[in-house]
Amino acid sequence: MALALVSLLPAQAAESGWCLVQKSTSIGDQKIWISPSYLRIESKNSRTVTFAAAPEWKVITYSKVRKIYYITTPANFTARFAFVSGTFNRTNLGALQYIKGEIIHDKGNTSRSYRPAATRENTYRQNDERVWNPKIEELEDSNLSKQSMIILAHLYNLPVLDGVPLSVNVTVESNSVGRKLRAILETTAISKCKVETGKDPSLKDFKLCQDEQAFSNANNDSIDLKDFTDYIGPK
Repeated sequence: MALALVSLLPAQAAESGWCLVQKSTSIGDQKIWISPSYLRIESKNSRTVTFAAAPEWKVITYSKVRKIYYITTPANFTARFAFVSGTFNRTNLGALQYIKGEIIHDKGNTSRSYRPAATRENTYRQNDERVWNPKIEELEDSNLSKQSMIILAHLYNLPVLDGVPLSVNVTVESNSVGRKLRAILETTAISKCKVETGKDPSLKDFKLCQDEQAFSNANNDSIDLKDFTDYIGPK
């Protein structure tokens, strides 16, 4: 296993890419570095790092706090480790069919909006809420790998489209809150940058978890009451 792991760790290098800071209503704050051959996600709430690199694109997630890690594929990655309770639900937009919308040019960035393909498909119920009219905006960069886009889509439970998710807005309605717009994903900072690889620990002293569920269970044991309160926020 040690030899297999070494083959998955990227060598030290740097290439042009993007640095993003994002906020999600379901999994909190992320810092993301993405380039044509590398993706790295730092998740503040779960205190984990996830990375993947060409050519294998195996997804490795580790926790320095617990000294544990696991390995999976982009297709099987679900980021369940980001949740501190099985009772939390992510807004499920991944099952809907989308069509391309307008192209947006902003400060040197090119992005595109996406909306559901048909009106009858853009409504569903989650808990006591009716959710409809989702709008997804994604950064377009033809140099980036589709594997990175799959990982990021699964991170936020979104459909796999043709870019890097930047923002997601939906309309929600319930008896308790009425009707309102909700930003379930927003990018608070984005810039072009040099993305450096090969800076993660070797993980040779970390314990390998069998799968994502085992990693999630072990990692969430390390989150104390203050972390939990900060995560769920004020009512």
